[in-house]
Amino acid sequence: DPVVKQYVGAPYYQRVETAFYLPQSGAHAFACGAEHQIKKVIDTLEETAWLADSMEKLRLQTAAQRHLNILFLSDFVRSTREALYPGQLGPLYEVVGWLLGPGEETKAGLLSVHVGRQLFLELRLFCAREKEPRVVAEEVYERLDEAPAKLSAHLFSLAISPYSRPVLATLNDMLRALHQYTRFDRDQPQGQQAVLRCYLPARAARHLAVATDLALLETRGTSAVSTPAAAKPQTVWERLKQPTTLVFERDNLINAIQSLSDDMGVTIEILGNDLELDGITKNQSFGIDIRDQPAESILTQIVLGANPTKVSDPRDPALKLIYVVKEKHQGGDDLIWITTRAQAARRGDTVPPQFQQEGEK
Repeated sequence: DPVVKQYVGAPYYQRVETAFYLPQSGAHAFACGAEHQIKKVIDTLEETAWLADSMEKLRLQTAAQRHLNILFLSDFVRSTREALYPGQLGPLYEVVGWLLGPGEETKAGLLSVHVGRQLFLELRLFCAREKEPRVVAEEVYERLDEAPAKLSAHLFSLAISPYSRPVLATLNDMLRALHQYTRFDRDQPQGQQAVLRCYLPARAARHLAVATDLALLETRGTSAVSTPAAAKPQTVWERLKQPTTLVFERDNLINAIQSLSDDMGVTIEILGNDLELDGITKNQSFGIDIRDQPAESILTQIVLGANPTKVSDPRDPALKLIYVVKEKHQGGDDLIWITTRAQAARRGDTVPPQFQQEGEK
């Protein structure tokens, strides 16, 4: 059973590494995630929530009677590897990126699932303005057609256990049926949404779920003899050295930091008052495309991109925006602060080496 905990007077629940928060207002909603993420939710309860325009337009297409509606930002599902695809789900990171296609083509998506007399699947993708939605839908449909061949090549490289073999032998046929019964188009004549829909027998839901689960288990080596997993990084410095990926076409500092924070499992706070004192806005728009690099490199590129003036060298005095690490801040958790060079100097914060100028520490 989950353990009941308290944070700033609000109760939440924790089971193993997952925490849950149920609004005290009685709303038919709940939040789940890592404990530090749930604490962020509680911290921002009084703030006005908003969705990006692409997400809001997709939200209007959700149907309460469907069993599952998943809204997502395309950049987020491509970039947030550790938070979205932990452990056994790791192989899905490459699959999702491949299926959705180039990052600049879509901004957000909505996956809807309903199991009744039939299994209903719908994928809506909100397309970039310069991209024709029907073309995007057709490209995804064509990648679905390629999926069985790609899966066969992948499974052939594995030592499949006898337990999984009978089910995985049928997975290609399931994918072929998924492609065969999928139809695609744009949502309306002048719309920005690519739409793919599929109807399958209701039992297909169970078969697809079991086969996908076994494919992931075999890919991760869970069903066979495998080497022990590497120790999970614990300190903030170890997490900064861990490779990760962050990709988005255009976004602001707030969303970029949120994505990296979730991926690292470390709280990263933007000190808004510090930024205001130096005339820096949190809404500065920039793009980033960094893959499989240490988190500290990505964080450095974020502050370079969000700086008011264009800067390429972290030691450049024109770089106002930096980050500092606060270990066990006030006896609590490790934190990273997004601040300015001037305010960090005023407090006497230790500046990371890549930002240090001569005589600075």
